Amino acid sequence: MGERATGMAGAFTGLANDESGAYYNPAGPAMAAKDSLSLTTNFYGIALGSIDGPLGPGTDVSYATLNLIPATSSSLMHLGGATDGVPSPWVFCFNVFAPGSSSQQQRTLFESKVAYRSSINQRQILAGPTLARRLGERWAVGVSLFGSLKTNDNEYSLTGATLDAAGKATSIVDIAYAESSLNFGLAASAGVRFQATEHWSLGFSARTPVFHVMDKSTVYAHVLSFSNGDANPTFQMRQADTRTRFEVPTKLSVGAAWSKPKSFTVSVDFTAHLPQTTVVDATQGTVSDLQFTPNAAIGFEGYLGERVAIRGGLFTDLSNVAVPNPAANVAPDKVDTFGATLTASLLGETTSSSLGVIGSYSAIQTLGYDFARETSYLTTGRQLRLFVVLASSFSY
Repeated sequence: MGERATGMAGAFTGLANDESGAYYNPAGPAMAAKDSLSLTTNFYGIALGSIDGPLGPGTDVSYATLNLIPATSSSLMHLGGATDGVPSPWVFCFNVFAPGSSSQQQRTLFESKVAYRSSINQRQILAGPTLARRLGERWAVGVSLFGSLKTNDNEYSLTGATLDAAGKATSIVDIAYAESSLNFGLAASAGVRFQATEHWSLGFSARTPVFHVMDKSTVYAHVLSFSNGDANPTFQMRQADTRTRFEVPTKLSVGAAWSKPKSFTVSVDFTAHLPQTTVVDATQGTVSDLQFTPNAAIGFEGYLGERVAIRGGLFTDLSNVAVPNPAANVAPDKVDTFGATLTASLLGETTSSSLGVIGSYSAIQTLGYDFARETSYLTTGRQLRLFVVLASSFSY
């Protein structure tokens, strides 16, 4: 999130000294020297993926999807005037972040007998204020409150036929399932930033779980089957409102950075999601046990003269869900992601513009279903993503 943090792969807890720093450490913006505005957009990106046999042996599927990631906007304002050239210690930020957004479409035909189609669309937006205060020259503290909006719109369909020797269908089956959900919740975070020396800075932040406020969810399913021996086709349909919850567990982050202004910066972050049992579907009483999950990021920033900054980094995004259990029949996918970023920024007196790329590889563990044997099983997949990033900021 943010121009500088995105370029440095999200290794920003120990820095966080701009308008988007509130996402990583609410205390960081108190160290900003000027008021500022920023806009970050991940333009079109491509996602390439495959799943090994999700519908039984020999049913490998692959897909290529073009994604559009929404913009992120941030603002920072000092509350009060400067004293002897030193900015006010109080800082207010308001941010709109889009940390999660993905779309996946796939259509596959197996041996001209079975057609499989899926459409998966997920979006998340975080929005809210941050208040930070600088305590002297070295310390800063801050708090943030975010509203979290999460939407899911997923559809799956399977159509198959059994053919006789003449190529005529002797039986047909059509299965469809669709789910649509909207979840709204609240989360808060608090942080501390410490300027240990002229070059070293440290940061720590803690974010609460996302507390459920409201949800609206609908599930639709139908099964249509017919064979030559049947007098009439068999048709079953179900549509119902359900209670689903999107809950994110407590997150702790610690970071350290070494920085020489207008020369070179290196930053390292370590984060951890704490274990939590979350209610996935309150109607059915379905729960999911989220595990303790560590992640890390490392980023750098170097200058080519006074007007060009090169930023890059590496990051992990390991899943906090357990490996799917075939006995459960339905379970969330486990997706472990590893990625890298690289951006170039053109700097002016009051403006900055960046262009770069984000690339990632995801290892997927998911459940497949063998209709012939009527059994669930664990299978694997993979996904490559590449996005173009455009960001700009203005300070005043």
